[in-house]
Amino acid sequence: MANNNTTIKLDAKLFTRRLKTLRSTWFNEQWGIDALAIISGGTDEELLKTAAFQYWFFGYEFTDTLLVICKDMVYVLTSLVKEKLLNAMQASFDEPVNMTILKRNKQEGNTASFKILIDAIKSSFNGSVVGIIDEQHKGPFVNEWKTALGAARLNQVDVASHISELLASKDINEQKCIRTASSISVVLLKVYLLEQIEVIIDEDKTVPHTEIAEKIDRLFENPAQISPKLIPEVVESCYTPIIQSGGDYNLDFYATNSDKKLDYAAGVIITSLGAKYKGYCSDIARTYFIDPSEEQKKIYGLLCEIHDKIIKLLKPGIKLSDLWRAAMELIDTKMPTVKRNFLSNCGCSIGLQYFDSDYSIEERCNKTVSASMVFNVRVGFKNIQKPNSNIRYAMLLADTVLVNNNGAEVLTARAPKDFSEVSYEIPSK
Repeated sequence: MANNNTTIKLDAKLFTRRLKTLRSTWFNEQWGIDALAIISGGTDEELLKTAAFQYWFFGYEFTDTLLVICKDMVYVLTSLVKEKLLNAMQASFDEPVNMTILKRNKQEGNTASFKILIDAIKSSFNGSVVGIIDEQHKGPFVNEWKTALGAARLNQVDVASHISELLASKDINEQKCIRTASSISVVLLKVYLLEQIEVIIDEDKTVPHTEIAEKIDRLFENPAQISPKLIPEVVESCYTPIIQSGGDYNLDFYATNSDKKLDYAAGVIITSLGAKYKGYCSDIARTYFIDPSEEQKKIYGLLCEIHDKIIKLLKPGIKLSDLWRAAMELIDTKMPTVKRNFLSNCGCSIGLQYFDSDYSIEERCNKTVSASMVFNVRVGFKNIQKPNSNIRYAMLLADTVLVNNNGAEVLTARAPKDFSEVSYEIPSK
């Protein structure tokens, strides 16, 4: 989540609205805590839940910052630059918000500020349990706070799963951001990535997967090439686009590209990419077939059927584990021989986080779907042996899907997935 201190202006109305939502959810759902204390370290960290929460709460990602939220008061301990941003926001509140902004002291330490914060925690409700996000925070400021918190003898409880629930439902503005991100992903896939692959195949070029991916990734540096309405400050990539072929496939969420040349010996090319707009992620994956066999056509047909089944069932009230079971039942009925090749989940919640394991469509996740949630419905088969050959191949299909009151809406549907649209015949030379 890119930040720009020179242009950023915090949204006071967003902050007050999110504070009310947080407290209402925390109090009504009885999180079992007396206060929240959420800290972040330096910019080199990958603290996905902490960063997502900060962006949701402030509309901005604060590094080296401690946020303490009590029953009636909010405290922020941060740097001079970020203090100015918060002061400007505080001056524009339309309604009273009890908020104290403290400035970090690198030279003398933060003992005095930490005492203020710990006293505030102990004065909130019963004053004995503090909620934290248990991630691997690093840095001198983090270590200093951990020491002070430990000395205070407060019971620390990880509230990451509660934060996931809080962020899972998207308001109308968040939905608009994900819609835009999804539209960008579709354009990148259809207009840029797929056309690039078609030229490579038609002209029999030898181009590495990494080079194809880097060419697409560079578009995020100048998104006006995608649409003249887009600017770099609000558009970025969720991850480097992934292109896989030649019998070497990795269907993990954070797979990387190999330096091998694009190769359709296995008859399969898998592509996946995700655009991010104003911090909100989207994802799309398609599998393309070159001179496909009947077996590949049949297995892909099943994959599409599973994908469609999950999307059809993705309605308010259903448990994520029930979606997983529906997929397994379909495989058992149609083609049990490929059950061992099916991925261990069928996607997850998506938004400020590209991957949220707390809302994963898998066997053991009993979270319930609600309207306004958004999912990356992502299904695939891996490590399939090609008959009479040592070659193995895989298939992957993913779409960004919004849950409405009456069912699901596929936000990336403009990228076709029908077999006739994703299969190619290469003329014999």
